[in-house]
Amino acid sequence: MLLAIALAAGFAHPNPQPPPDLPPSVYRDRRERVMKELGSCAAAIAAQGEPSGVVQQYRPDDDFFWLTGISEPGAWLVLFVEAWVAAARRESTSR
Repeated sequence: MLLAIALAAGFAHPNPQPPPDLPPSVYRDRRERVMKELGSCAAAIAAQGEPSGVVQQYRPDDDFFWLTGISEPGAWLVLFVEAWVAAARRESTSR
């Protein structure tokens, strides 16, 4: 029994408590850095996490959470260059 307690003492829980919430500016800066790397491309990232662990707690995809800080099943993040939006607006108003 003592051996089991000694072994369990060094065990780190696989699902530790999340860090305190970061300010929204951190996630905005991360998205802006990714968008610079994308250049003129667009990207869509799904949360696509699955419930896991003993209590079936939902956990989003790491990349999605790193970019958004959102833990919402079924969520999507769409990144595109602002110039695309301006061009689409010009095109839709010229018709």
